[in-house]
Amino acid sequence: MNSSQLPEPTDLERRLREAELLIRINAAAADLSPIVVLSTVCEEVALAIGVTAAGFAQLNRLDRSSTVIAEARPRGRSAIGLRIDNNPLTQQVIAEQRGVIVSDVASDTRLGSSQADLLERGVQSMMVVPVIARGEVIGTLGLDALEPHRFTQGDMDLATSVVRSSVPVLEQTRVVEQLKDSLERFERLVHGIDGVVWENVWMPAEQDFYCDYVSPQASLMFGYPHSAFIGLDRDTIWRTIPHPDNLEYTNAALLHVSQSLQSVSIEYRAFTADGQPLWISDQISAWRHGDTVRLRGLMQDITKRKQAERLEGERNAVLELIARGAALETVMERLRQMAEQLAQGTTNALIVFDESRFSFSNAVGLPRQLVEKLLGEAGQQFLTQFASEKKLLREGLIPQVLMSDPRISDAFRAAFASDIDRITALPVRSSAGELLATMLVFHNTPEVQMTQALLAVMDLLAIAIERSKLLSALEFQATHDQLTHLPNRSLYEQRLSVALEQGNVFGLLSVDLNGFKEINDRYGHSVGDELLVGIADAMRANLRLGNTLARLGGDEFVMIVLDITERDECLRIAASLRIAVNGFRLPNGAGVSAAIGTAMFPSDAGSANGLYRVADAAMYKEKRGLERRGQSSQP
Repeated sequence: MNSSQLPEPTDLERRLREAELLIRINAAAADLSPIVVLSTVCEEVALAIGVTAAGFAQLNRLDRSSTVIAEARPRGRSAIGLRIDNNPLTQQVIAEQRGVIVSDVASDTRLGSSQADLLERGVQSMMVVPVIARGEVIGTLGLDALEPHRFTQGDMDLATSVVRSSVPVLEQTRVVEQLKDSLERFERLVHGIDGVVWENVWMPAEQDFYCDYVSPQASLMFGYPHSAFIGLDRDTIWRTIPHPDNLEYTNAALLHVSQSLQSVSIEYRAFTADGQPLWISDQISAWRHGDTVRLRGLMQDITKRKQAERLEGERNAVLELIARGAALETVMERLRQMAEQLAQGTTNALIVFDESRFSFSNAVGLPRQLVEKLLGEAGQQFLTQFASEKKLLREGLIPQVLMSDPRISDAFRAAFASDIDRITALPVRSSAGELLATMLVFHNTPEVQMTQALLAVMDLLAIAIERSKLLSALEFQATHDQLTHLPNRSLYEQRLSVALEQGNVFGLLSVDLNGFKEINDRYGHSVGDELLVGIADAMRANLRLGNTLARLGGDEFVMIVLDITERDECLRIAASLRIAVNGFRLPNGAGVSAAIGTAMFPSDAGSANGLYRVADAAMYKEKRGLERRGQSSQP
């Protein structure tokens, strides 16, 4: 006799079956997990009703779909994890909150897209019973027959009764799943945050904080394994991460938040496992949880922001130096230090070239003994060896020279640390593209990264050099004659004042050109100007180091002669100037002669005006003598 021919059980028989079933379930399910308990229920119910398989499905409140979480299936493919769409049959069970019998799976259209999967599993008949908690369907119990089966009302009542006893277990499973889902969402949220989330609890007995959670980004940020963060602060790397100078500050902030329960945001320096410096921003909050105080923080790496702020601060400080007219060497040294601080791991030297000869005019950051050599003739000879690098620099490229290059002397190599193995030259250009300087970077890496710090240094250096050149040009214009480029009256008076203050013996020469007016009248002022330039150059060639030759105006010149002790020395210099002037001729033959008067300090006069009057009077005396003897501009 098959199941379809069995007589309907009496009410007493049904109740006895229920009792026996529940006893077996309770005995089998003692001390088991909720999923195992539900699987045991499925096994006992399937056996009691006489079907092959049974399974519990949990209902998703959002889309009304169901997912199989427990089953008893002695053969065939498991249905655990199977998602059952919100088909008409499921809608009926939820709406009516009572069980539904499917006599023939193949012909029942209420099964929707689940029908094909059931048939593939060999299910021919089935019964679905709702699991109801507080008036809401939270899941279903499905019983599958792999052969035609006539489910009775007694089967429905038995299954419904057993399901009712399973409600607490299914609810527990549901809560666990919801908690698991919440944790997964929390982890996804935390993983998506740009920073490290951590949680601490204050341990009064230990007088310390205990970290019981830190997000995985901590290992990426600091380079320590995740386990190194969990535990009492004093036993973990939390005391190692902050910079020693900031450790007391961070601990005080944690204590303050735990006592006041007020949120704070702090910034501090830190280190990674391999010693790399970081800047950390930590937003800390706290709340009371029972008798304990919990703290939560969000740590973010703000190193780039801090570097940008520091770069901006350094940049403004250098610009202020430039605006105040600080010496170029002072600005260069500040820039060199700035480059080394912001681009760690390199040693820098800033070199300013005379762009016409490609020679040194300034150098900071190099060992002193090297600078002394490079600024001399030997340095120029050293530079001429690097013609190919010079060409690359002028073209705006970045040449690199190994310290093993035979052109580099042993003395040069010995002046640097042993780990320096190459030099990279970075061209510094003006706004017009002129090569102004180069930054030499001494390093042991294959390449020099063009960081924002280095680019900023190079831009600032270009500004400083261009401003220095502009100021020099303006100063030169203010203190020199525009035609002959000799010192003008203002600079002459300054240098004469310095000579008087020093109190040493010196001479003053007053020079006037005889016949210059006739040249202007005969040939015009352009020729007269050409003659003045030529005569100035001729006299400059006879100028000893430290002396000053100035043009006071027109054809009037004056010379301060230092480092002499006798009047005869002054007269000899005057004679050489006279020969230089008298011997100069333009291509058209035009020339003049010189009348020169001398005065000695302090024997002739003790003041600037007094010396000039004595020298000028002597000059006019000579001039009148020349005129009486008929000297002309063509001697």
